[in-house]
Amino acid sequence: MDHFEAPEADVAGRSSFAWTGGDVVAPLAQGPGVPAEIESRVRAVVIGELVRKGYVESPDRARADMLVSFQVAGSRQTVVADERRVGAPRRTRC
Repeated sequence: MDHFEAPEADVAGRSSFAWTGGDVVAPLAQGPGVPAEIESRVRAVVIGELVRKGYVESPDRARADMLVSFQVAGSRQTVVADERRVGAPRRTRC
């Protein structure tokens, strides 16, 4: 997991946050309902950790000290082996 914190952000000096949602851009997550499930799980973990560290969730984005979001990105790669498969049946063509 990558994260970025600007040196001038002073995250330790903040006390509240507001959830702004996220973006899921991954080929494997394009099935129906998958992005919503990913966001639900990420949100639960992130908010749980922030609350555990003493931050308070604010329902008003304008009054929150921090805005929290996420992004999931990925790619899919298929590699075809050039070598012969040992112990496997021959490939059949239809």
